[in-house]
Order: sequence, then C-alpha cells, then structure tokens
Amino acid sequence: MRVALFLTNVLTNVTIIPAVSILFKRRSYFDAYVSTFGMLMSSMYHLSEALGSPLILTELQWHRLDNIGALLCFAVFFIYLCNIRSPGLNATVKFLSTLLVLICQEKAPWEEVYTIVPFLLFALLPLMALLVGVPRPSYDRGNFQRGFSLLGLGVIFFVIGLDDRNDPGRVFHGTWHMLAGSASYWLWRIVVPTTVSVSTHVEGLV
Repeated sequence: MRVALFLTNVLTNVTIIPAVSILFKRRSYFDAYVSTFGMLMSSMYHLSEALGSPLILTELQWHRLDNIGALLCFAVFFIYLCNIRSPGLNATVKFLSTLLVLICQEKAPWEEVYTIVPFLLFALLPLMALLVGVPRPSYDRGNFQRGFSLLGLGVIFFVIGLDDRNDPGRVFHGTWHMLAGSASYWLWRIVVPTTVSVSTHVEGLV
C-alpha cells in the first residue's frame, strides 16, 4: 500500500513541472514559486502519509500546508486571468489573497467553508477586475478549452476521492494530481500577451 500511495500521490505531482517552467521563463517568479510550493507541500503530505510517520512535520501539518499551497495556486492563476497591468495593483491583490488563505486555514483548515469560500472569491476575480475597469484580456480559446476540460475532469476524480471508501489506494486522488498538473500547462497559456507602450508601462508603475 505504501508503494502504491507513493506512486499515485507523490510522483503524480511532477506533472505541474512544465507549467512551472513556463512561469520561470516568463519571469512570473511569484506565481512560479507558489506553484512549486504547492507541488512540494502536496508531495511531503502524501509522502508522510505513505510512510505512516512524520517527516519533520506531522502528516496533518503537511496537509494544512498542502491546503494553503493549493488555494494559493488557484489564487495566482485567477489573478493571472485578470491580466492586471499595474505591477502595484497586481502585487496588492496577490498579497490580500495570500492573507485571506492564511487566515482561513488558520481558522479552520478542516471545515469546507474555509476552503470553498476563498476559492469562489478567487474564481470571481476576473469578473471583479472587469467591474472596476481593468481592461478585458484576450484569451486563447484552444488553451482555454484544453486547460479547463482537463481541470474539470480532474475535479470529478478529486470529489470521488474524498470518500476514502471509494479510493483506498488514493488512485482517484492521484488522478486529480495528474490531470490538474497537466491542465496547468494549458491554463497558464490562456492570456494572449499584449504589447504595452512605454508610456502606459510607466503610468502603471506610478
């Protein structure tokens, strides 16, 4: 069983590496490090689970960090979809999102409401950005369809895997890892890059 857990829940996290590589090449360092953090925390949580013993931290402590990493990964992705051109505003939204995740997970990490509510708020960020006047970005339809199709399929496996009786070997949960990581390669290529003039760029820094 331990080998099975390692194969299905630890190794499957490597599917996010191509997306992380894209982020580093794009110099989106915060997003890249958040994604790396999420991958490492998930791997440590499931490795501790597979071994049945603590690895510096206990399994539950790694699990909490895994929750934080997963929520932050969704937060920075939805902020990316907003395509906020002002570096100051972009950094502020990321800081507030990080603060929200930490407070919610410190409040009650095992109560679904403190995971679902932040996720829904992050998912609404692109709409909120339009309402406050952030220019609507152009999306690549093919990447959008491929990315969200894989992610949607992964969510189905995630939900099925929530019941341990349906997933004793955590195969469904591992499939979620694999599909979500694969989806991220397309998801992080959705926004079509825009050419920003020098004057606009300077105004965004003020």
